Amino acid sequence: MRAFIDSRFYDVDLSESDFTGADFYHARLHHSLLTRLKATDANFVGARIDHCDFSGAEMAGSNFFRAELTQCIFRDADLRNCDFHEVRMRGGDFRGANLRGSLGLTPQQIAQWITDAATIMP
Repeated sequence: MRAFIDSRFYDVDLSESDFTGADFYHARLHHSLLTRLKATDANFVGARIDHCDFSGAEMAGSNFFRAELTQCIFRDADLRNCDFHEVRMRGGDFRGANLRGSLGLTPQQIAQWITDAATIMP
């Protein structure tokens, strides 16, 4: 497993990278491109992620407990069975995202999202 605990990623392109099972505990991701990222079963506990593009990312089973997600793009992302308990979320684009089986999302958070008919809710 790769560990990026307390790491900082600013304005980087990590598209199509494989971070399956990686540990991003308390990491900071800012204005970065992570399209088609493979990060299934990754740990994002306490991470601060803002203005990042995760379009087409495979992130099923990832843990976002107490993470902060601000204006991120998750278009067509696989977010099945993720843990979103106590996440702080502001906005976001979830068009076409699959969130089936994900836990901890509130109606207030979901109401802030951009979604479409292809978005699969928990």
